[in-house]
Amino acid sequence: MSTFVMMILFPWLHRRFGTSMIYRCAIGLDLLFVMLYPVVHALAVSTPVHLPHDQGEIPLNNGMWSDVAFPVLLGIGIMLIIKGFNVLALGASMILVTASAPSPRSLGAVNSLAQMTAGLARSIGSPLYTNIFAISIGGGGHGLIWIFMSAMTLLSLLASFRAREGHQEWRHSIG
Repeated sequence: MSTFVMMILFPWLHRRFGTSMIYRCAIGLDLLFVMLYPVVHALAVSTPVHLPHDQGEIPLNNGMWSDVAFPVLLGIGIMLIIKGFNVLALGASMILVTASAPSPRSLGAVNSLAQMTAGLARSIGSPLYTNIFAISIGGGGHGLIWIFMSAMTLLSLLASFRAREGHQEWRHSIG
């Protein structure tokens, strides 16, 4: 689905709405995605159907998705669709980084800085989120991970309003 979104929808959305708007909407979708986690979990927990493997029995259909209640499947399906559209943020962010370079000579430095920052965020983010998740499912965390992820995504959404379309003259003279 992500390939379809990037190859077919992104060019049309880009012409119609611009890079900054696509980026903001994709980050907004990510916020919705994060907020759906506890909702789908609540649906799964409140489902009155107890699956055979919950009682230690071997299910007749090898534990297929047909054992899962429809509202839970619907929630998971919506989350997967949202995640498929979230790829728009990646394409838009690459365009915004390129557009932020003040000159062709600084393009490499700007892209390098963006990649280093993204790498640093990934190297810090993974253990940080893992630890917060462990606290959250352990004693007394009570959904701390969802609050933290929502807060981080909301901060990203607020920061996205600082992103501007790039209209430097040098971008149109290369080639």
